[in-house]
Amino acid sequence: MLALLPRVAKGLAYIGAAMAILILMLVIFFDWNWLRHPVERFVTEKTGRALIINGNLSVKLGWPSTRIQVADVSFANPAWSKQPLMFTVKRMDGDINLPALLKRNFNVFTVNLTQPRVFLEQNPDGRKNWLLDRNQQNENATVKIDRITLDNGQISYTDTRLNTQIQATLSTRQSLTQGDLPADITFTAVGKFKGLPLTATGSGGTVIALNDEITPYPLDVDISLGRTHLHAAGTATSLSRFSAVDLNIALKGTSLDQLYPLIGIALPRSPAYSTKGHLQHSADQWRYEKFTAHTGKSDLSGNLQVDSAAKRPFLKGNLTFQTLDLADLGSPIGMSNKNKGKAPDSSSQRTTHALPVTTANKRDVLPELPFRTERWDSVDADVKIQAKRIQRARDLPIENLVAHVKMNNAILTLDPLIFGVAGGTLVGTITLDGQHDPIQAKVNIHARKIQLNQLFPTIKLTKTSIGQMHGEFNLSGTGNAVDQMLASANGRVSLVGDVGTTTKMILETAGLHLW
Repeated sequence: MLALLPRVAKGLAYIGAAMAILILMLVIFFDWNWLRHPVERFVTEKTGRALIINGNLSVKLGWPSTRIQVADVSFANPAWSKQPLMFTVKRMDGDINLPALLKRNFNVFTVNLTQPRVFLEQNPDGRKNWLLDRNQQNENATVKIDRITLDNGQISYTDTRLNTQIQATLSTRQSLTQGDLPADITFTAVGKFKGLPLTATGSGGTVIALNDEITPYPLDVDISLGRTHLHAAGTATSLSRFSAVDLNIALKGTSLDQLYPLIGIALPRSPAYSTKGHLQHSADQWRYEKFTAHTGKSDLSGNLQVDSAAKRPFLKGNLTFQTLDLADLGSPIGMSNKNKGKAPDSSSQRTTHALPVTTANKRDVLPELPFRTERWDSVDADVKIQAKRIQRARDLPIENLVAHVKMNNAILTLDPLIFGVAGGTLVGTITLDGQHDPIQAKVNIHARKIQLNQLFPTIKLTKTSIGQMHGEFNLSGTGNAVDQMLASANGRVSLVGDVGTTTKMILETAGLHLW
């Protein structure tokens, strides 16, 4: 019996070798096209959408990746889509991640596409045609593609809920200086984004890094959105998520508030602007560093940072105006009419006045443009502002400005707010509570050493009327514009003139100009 064991083992070895040879022959001579229809049926059953493979299918086995080549492929859209097909491709050549596939995750390392036509669409109820579950709502039901190379592609994207429709064309570009090196990808896009007309052109690296979290992808783009124009050059890592960004940008437009559809952060209305700087992004933080900007006749520089980890984006920064033209702050400041009036009456020297504040007649010195509080809860903020030189109307003698601006849950606070005015200072706090409609406003301002002859440069004062004025302003009011707040204001204003003659006319004028 024991003598038979060597013969049995030898026979099993022969059988094993024969099976190995058979398997090898099957792999070598197996026609993978036999799997086309089973694959089509499997995908259709799982997604409810038809996959059709009209061309040749071939497979090169390997580990951890296996290469699959397939030609003339189309994949249907769900029934609700406006287009019958989600994509067609003349040729597709990809490396499949086998370890991920064994865990039921479909991951492609790199895929090469020839003449792809892709139609992406999001339904008003939130369904997305690129999600592969039957209801197109499972965010995990996707094919993860790390990198793509392509030859002449077209991509369209539609989202009726956001009034967005974009058509893009991508092609390769062979530089004369590159020789046999791979060509860059160039693209153009037209359409609308959130209702605004969109045009874009640009170029990128040979391989489109959709989910590559390691390799920065080179970008050079020009984008026009409505009246806003952006040029950006640098790198972005993982184009599907922009996990890291390092770009030099140049941005210009007709008003900062028009950036809201693009960045989702409320910025104030402004004159035409332009800015250049360095934009960086990592994790939940965006930084706009060492930038310069011009808006209207104002010049500024500084650094801004946005942290999106909290419930609302948090904006923090420092802004320095080399020149601040108050006309550029139209809504918050307003512009004054010519001063009208006759020569002032006389009054006693060194007089203290405590006056209840009312506004019987509004002049256009008080701005009527409303604050847009519906966007205030889009961001919290902590920004320090300094204006070294102020350009203003002759009858508004503001000389410089320091302000600490905070926004917290739609409550805007300026604390401190420091103006150089007429040789003296105004120091205090302003709070605008945007949680209420109309806005509830509170003002607490201290005036020190205001020079009367500088405060009223357009009024002819006698020598006895030249002196200093001090004051306290404690007011509260409601309204969605400054003129409305002052028209409803309650509180007290105390004015002290320590030298010269203070007249009723001067006090009435001061009530407007100090504001």
